[in-house]
Amino acid sequence: MQVTRPVTDCPDPACPMTAMGELAAQDTSLELAEANLHRMRREYGAARQACLAVLRKSPGDFVAHTLLGDISYEQDQIEEAKEWYELALDLRPDSVAERSKLDQITRRLEEQQAASTMKQLGIPIAKPKTRLVLAATAFFIIAVGLSGFFAGRVLRSDPGNGNSIPRQQAISIGNQPVAPPPTPDTKPEETKPEVPHPAPAQPTNEDTELLASLQGKIGAETDLLGAISDPRSATLTATFVPRDPGQVRSEALTLAGKLLAAQPGVAKVICRAMNTGRLIYIGELDRAALDSSGNPTEPMKNEWPSQPAPAPETPAETPAPEQPN
Repeated sequence: MQVTRPVTDCPDPACPMTAMGELAAQDTSLELAEANLHRMRREYGAARQACLAVLRKSPGDFVAHTLLGDISYEQDQIEEAKEWYELALDLRPDSVAERSKLDQITRRLEEQQAASTMKQLGIPIAKPKTRLVLAATAFFIIAVGLSGFFAGRVLRSDPGNGNSIPRQQAISIGNQPVAPPPTPDTKPEETKPEVPHPAPAQPTNEDTELLASLQGKIGAETDLLGAISDPRSATLTATFVPRDPGQVRSEALTLAGKLLAAQPGVAKVICRAMNTGRLIYIGELDRAALDSSGNPTEPMKNEWPSQPAPAPETPAETPAPEQPN
């Protein structure tokens, strides 16, 4: 999920966009302070609701994304915290604190995945002291191997040493010289330089304009958090907050129909539903599923979580005919 961020940076201090950005920051600072106070009191539900309320008014608020990541991490919701920190870094890639939090969470997820794999394979997980002993033993073996390798190279290259391996001389048969067989030589493996990972892309002006346009077309009935258009596949991805999580599929179908009607050049709409900071639903709808009036005639497809297949109907048993006496 990628939440678009309104563009408020302007090089001119007198620019009206700069004044709007400062006003929005003042409007949300009290709400964010209240959300952080709820977090410190471990009132995580109230803290989430306060942050989501800020995002509805300012989808590109960096502090709200960071605070939602902190709340998820303190509740041991590691995957969700990772997603919020990634969104915060999309908005501000040079933030050292959020980068450090994301790296720590990534290492923790890798350790959990490794432990889960070892458990599935039946491999006992070593305790910290055992791991330390194994690491020291491995280091000792590597050091001995490297010492033997370099000692062999020295003996091979020193002609004054009686234990050195004599170099093979070329021999000749008649007047034709014959080269000696090649001497195997072990070369250390070359280490490939690490390729730096590119920084995540920031939201574009087109995404911000698209979100504002769609919010004006579909009205305030749907809490639309973000929208991304992919011109390569004519696909529109929209993220929203359902009014009734129990009717999320119905609300997603209605929203997809409205978005297809509002964007004639879009061939497919993907709807993503969030509830209290969690992704609860994904589904897509093609333009071919609309009737002439623009209403959906088919349900959403490629849904997650997937709908269970209906149980086959069991035919009624036909009673056996009575045998005549």
